[in-house]
Amino acid sequence: MDLFAPHNLPGVGMGDLSSIAAICGLLGLAVTSGVLIAEGAIGTVVFVLSAVAVLQEKPDFGGSTPAALAVLIFLLVAVAARVLLTSRAAREEASLVGAAKDSPETKATRVRIATRERWAQWIAVVSVAWAGAIGGFAWAEWNEVPFRLEDSEAAFGLGLGLIAAAIGGDAAWRFLRGAIRAGGSAPIVGTIVTAVALLLNSASVYVPFVGAAVFIIALVLAVRLRRRQQKKYAGLRILS
Repeated sequence: MDLFAPHNLPGVGMGDLSSIAAICGLLGLAVTSGVLIAEGAIGTVVFVLSAVAVLQEKPDFGGSTPAALAVLIFLLVAVAARVLLTSRAAREEASLVGAAKDSPETKATRVRIATRERWAQWIAVVSVAWAGAIGGFAWAEWNEVPFRLEDSEAAFGLGLGLIAAAIGGDAAWRFLRGAIRAGGSAPIVGTIVTAVALLLNSASVYVPFVGAAVFIIALVLAVRLRRRQQKKYAGLRILS
């Protein structure tokens, strides 16, 4: 992969091509990180293991071992809470089969299910933002981007990482929800999404400018899925 490293690209040293390549890498890294975290348990574990592998190659585990471990432990605790909430909601949903729709018990259970699902969704949002911001921060610091703005790289990377991860997470969440509602197996779909995200993550890091394509694809996918779901809900409202 060293053949494709930014310092081997034509024109590097005569402009800012190296920094542009680093920014593209940041975008791809953040998008795929958001996808992995949004997927759930499988993606989060893969993200954490990948982060540990990268940090082991850095001096002093990235410069601050306690901070790095705190970030990764937070993500693991958060995904455990998500799994607990969604599994309880699923069990309560299953318990409603055959129950009277208008009974007080059924209504109370529906409220609990909605509350747990809402909490799980908010935890996922925070986790995606957390992973994207921290990943972008670290990438910008290590690669001195954009355009060597000295101490401004950290803030730039944090902000850009958060935005890109949010787009990737939104696209993954909508795709996963649609695939499962269409009859797909959650573990199988989640594993496929995780594998694709990990592959694109590696390509974004090692092959210059691939990250920009990953970002654009995620953005287009998120917009298209959002519009499709809005049309579907509009049609259901008309029918009702």
